[in-house]
Amino acid sequence: ADPAAAVDVIAAGHTETVDLGRIRGTDGGDTWFGTVAATGFDSLVSDRVNRMRWPHGRMRYNLAILAELSQLRPLPFRLVFDGEREVVADLTLAAFGITRSYGGGMLICPGADPYDGLLDITMVRTGSRTKLIRLFPTVFKGTHIGLDEVSTARARTVVVDSPGINAYADGDYVGPLPVEISAEPGALRILVPTV
Repeated sequence: ADPAAAVDVIAAGHTETVDLGRIRGTDGGDTWFGTVAATGFDSLVSDRVNRMRWPHGRMRYNLAILAELSQLRPLPFRLVFDGEREVVADLTLAAFGITRSYGGGMLICPGADPYDGLLDITMVRTGSRTKLIRLFPTVFKGTHIGLDEVSTARARTVVVDSPGINAYADGDYVGPLPVEISAEPGALRILVPTV
């Protein structure tokens, strides 16, 4: 929003190195992301938004959320953390964060740190529309992780599968599950303001 300040940042040349996420599909192709990869309810909402022609803007997302809430069901997930620990569970969604937020400020992975070389994983286990609606406002504060329906983990690499579910990253379609999602430490150098 401030071109002069942006030029000052570039001219100062102060850089930091941050992690990136990488998603590898079954075809061996890689997709890189900088914030959060989404699977489950949030990716179903994105699927629906991508099929909709009307309305435009934020209202399209609101309608897609309502439509997906009306069809809410537990989804069978299988996650393998760092090739060792396996979790098989019915989940509403699983999110994999390099950074803390997505979707206009929802702190889905509030503990994520783009400098630690790890993914922060948030898993939501509710099939109840009422519980999901009550949980939704807590995501903007990051307090949802204290709820019984939510669990978290950290890993360098996660293999994730749920039949019929697509992965999205940084809000963009990536492809169908299964995929391998990993944190790539120090993969990107960025220009930042000096403190």
